[in-house]
Amino acid sequence: MFKESAEISFWPCHKERQAKLIGTGIDSSVYRLGNVVVKNYKNITQSGFPHDMTVDILNHYYTVTNRAYKLAEERKVLLHLPVSKKNIPVEVNPFLNLHVCRMCSEIEGISRYIPGKGLNLSEDEQVFNRAELKVALIDLSVKLENKLGYSGVNIIPMNVKLSEKGSLIVTDLCADILMLRKN
Repeated sequence: MFKESAEISFWPCHKERQAKLIGTGIDSSVYRLGNVVVKNYKNITQSGFPHDMTVDILNHYYTVTNRAYKLAEERKVLLHLPVSKKNIPVEVNPFLNLHVCRMCSEIEGISRYIPGKGLNLSEDEQVFNRAELKVALIDLSVKLENKLGYSGVNIIPMNVKLSEKGSLIVTDLCADILMLRKN
């Protein structure tokens, strides 16, 4: 699961390729490199945890994310909007790779780039009722926690995008990876 970048030669360092910063969060900075994103976990690696513990935390997150991806593919996970009584198919953007970069020594996750804006849009750009979406995402997070056997799944609007085919794509399962725990 956790591989050093030397084993996979086609994952370049985000610094080497001058990747464009497209987002930041509690855990990572996200850079776009063509059709992939590099999630640089410098925020976690510099948080004071020993390196082995940081690797373990990110390996769990990698595993949970990719299990959620498979679950969504197999079981057709749905986001239930309670007020409007709609069920919207959910996809999860999996990790392609997680590695320690040989160039910058930081832990990086690689996922495919998902175009579009997150659902944390301004009031006039809202696709869904904001309050209803918040309740629905909490419900979806709890359902995934139960199915995956982990607590700390916390899907927030900025980490969800609407696909062209009408499904929702979750780009990050945890608003704060350090909250992820095996039940």
